[in-house]
Amino acid sequence: MTVNDATCAKLTRRMTLLDAMTGVAIQVLTVAELASHPRRMWISIAAFFGAMVLNVAANFALMERWGAARTDLMRVFLNLPLTLVVTHFTGWPIASWIWLPYSGMTFVASRRVSWSVLVAFCVGTAALALHDGVPWTIPAAFVMLAVVARTITGARLGAVVRFAEKTEAQRAELDEAHRKLKAEVAARETAEHELAQAHKLEAIGRLASGVAHEMNTPLQFVSDSVTFLEEGTAELLAPSGDPLALADVRANMPEALRLVREGLGRATAIVASLRELAHPAKNRGPMDVNHALETALTLTKHEYKYVADVELALGDVPAVDANAGEINQVLVNLVVNAAHAIGDRQRGNTKRGRIVVSSERSGAFVAIRVADDGIGIDDSVRDKIFEPFFTTKDAGRGTGQGLAIARAIVDRHGGTLSFTSTRGAGTTFVLRLPCARVVGQAA
Repeated sequence: MTVNDATCAKLTRRMTLLDAMTGVAIQVLTVAELASHPRRMWISIAAFFGAMVLNVAANFALMERWGAARTDLMRVFLNLPLTLVVTHFTGWPIASWIWLPYSGMTFVASRRVSWSVLVAFCVGTAALALHDGVPWTIPAAFVMLAVVARTITGARLGAVVRFAEKTEAQRAELDEAHRKLKAEVAARETAEHELAQAHKLEAIGRLASGVAHEMNTPLQFVSDSVTFLEEGTAELLAPSGDPLALADVRANMPEALRLVREGLGRATAIVASLRELAHPAKNRGPMDVNHALETALTLTKHEYKYVADVELALGDVPAVDANAGEINQVLVNLVVNAAHAIGDRQRGNTKRGRIVVSSERSGAFVAIRVADDGIGIDDSVRDKIFEPFFTTKDAGRGTGQGLAIARAIVDRHGGTLSFTSTRGAGTTFVLRLPCARVVGQAA
């Protein structure tokens, strides 16, 4: 069915109860008029209920299959002979003439049904009535009422159909807009994820040279200690050796072994920290915030060790519900920014700065603070700090994506990232993440 036809069919089905009630009212008036003629009254009642069953069945059984137009045609050609026969044998009671304008409102409800159907209905009824001796004024009056009823009904139905078509078009537009919006949101999420991954790889690349330098120191004294142990072992295994040299080897061998163990431990910690940052974790889970802070400080040591001393104040905090790889990326970014801010303040000044990294429980959240006594942030750019591609760093030191990506990551975790700053006195970034237990209870 077309939109128009489907709309007409839906309206006709919805009006079935109203049609039935109107038909009952007309029939009650007819029965009241024929009460003194029992035979005619029962003919009228029987015909009414027969027609009622046919019309209701057509509305619900055939309307969906045939459509409003064909169903209305079938109803007209069933009701026309039935109406003519009943009115002829009941003597044309005046109440039964109401069926004519009533037909103009119901039988020809579909826009696809021709006016000729109603005209034929009216002409047939009027012709038989005149043949039976009914005064011409009665057919003329009710035919006119039928035409008026059909005109008004058609106009209203047309308005309803136009409104339905407009509504259907708007709904289609909304569906299309919703589909496009979903596609755009998915594309944006993909782009944000890819940008975050690219920034992570960029950060790892920038950290690589510093990490290599950090690993070189412990590996160097591991190498020196192993060389000493190798030479000392050879001295100990020699058939005859210098007693003073043997005593020196025995005295320093425990320290050499301690240095080997310490150096390998430091190298292992650096490698583990780098692996945690680069690990492409896709799912969230309980995360140890204090361990993540220690990891970030290990990876960024080469950034701050020449310009600042670090003070670590870790509180007894619960785990947070987070993607460890993403939060590690945020923490590394905050520590690197603090080191750069202190470095900018120290130009021409040898005074070392101070970075304070702390964690504490704050209600349903864990609060992480990274504070520095660096150059601070100008009031004129505070509103732009988290904007993509905005940076106050020199060319080659920043792309302006770090804090924007950090804010996006924290927002996805249901946390907050804010800061306070005083120009020339330093900046404190505060990262708040929901506790894992609270997240589980909410879910």
